[in-house]
Amino acid sequence: KGFSCMELLDAVKNDLGAKSLGELHDALSASKHMAVLCRQHGAIEVVADSWSRSPRDPEVAALAATILQRYAGVHAEKLRSKDVPALCGLVLGSVGVTTELAVVARLWARIGCPTSQELLGLLEHPSSDASALRPLLRVLATSGARRSSDAWPPGPGPLGQVTALLSGEAAP
Repeated sequence: KGFSCMELLDAVKNDLGAKSLGELHDALSASKHMAVLCRQHGAIEVVADSWSRSPRDPEVAALAATILQRYAGVHAEKLRSKDVPALCGLVLGSVGVTTELAVVARLWARIGCPTSQELLGLLEHPSSDASALRPLLRVLATSGARRSSDAWPPGPGPLGQVTALLSGEAAP
């Protein structure tokens, strides 16, 4: 028997782990109607709140980001109001931009990108993967809206590293 949208969202509200997020993800992936219905019943809020209860858990982060990415195109402002960019930064900063967390990096690139200083920290993280970092690097490199206080530190190192990563020639 399949679960209703409300049952799935209630399970996510009451679960501190990834199990209920996985069930919600499976249901949303199986039915576009379920994705719309759950959005109307607060899926963004419920998933973001679930992630915020376990902000450094990579499994929870990957599932939550996968679910939220489905809504990012139309509801990016809502995701920003629920501090989803901060959740992305928190898990990526503590775990690194790993292949498993590439979906978190893609979500962060869609709804708000790290500052150059945050990105340098991700570049230097020993677990970060070059291919998983590319969405963040591309958005930051092409953004014309960088503030002057968000400039790269002096020296050729970081810019050369970013250029090499974007062209696929180097790994962090």
